[in-house]
Amino acid sequence: MNIRKAMMEGAKAIAAIYVEGRKTTHEGIVPAEYLAQLNASEKEQLWQCGLQQPKHSILSRRTTAKYAGLFPEAKTALHTGKKRIYAICLLKEAQKKRYGTKLVKALVDEFQREGIRSLTV
Repeated sequence: MNIRKAMMEGAKAIAAIYVEGRKTTHEGIVPAEYLAQLNASEKEQLWQCGLQQPKHSILSRRTTAKYAGLFPEAKTALHTGKKRIYAICLLKEAQKKRYGTKLVKALVDEFQREGIRSLTV
């Protein structure tokens, strides 16, 4: 499994995963009208902003030709040594294959290297 810190050139794929992941995961929970209006091209700019941050915590798992999952920016509580995971986004075909577990482990490992000792999901 190839998990790595997401790069700027992946912003378009990341936006697509974010939108598709939300649509499949929240179907039946969030109003269908809201999910239908989600648009990957509109989200791409937001991901570009996140990826420009020098200490972003956006991780991705890449399969042969596309991304399967990612972590949107994990938020840091200023000067507290704490972070929280905003969301875990996986494409439907990547769900129930333990990819999310492996992404969480990779993120926790990164946080430990940074000296983060508290994580909220």
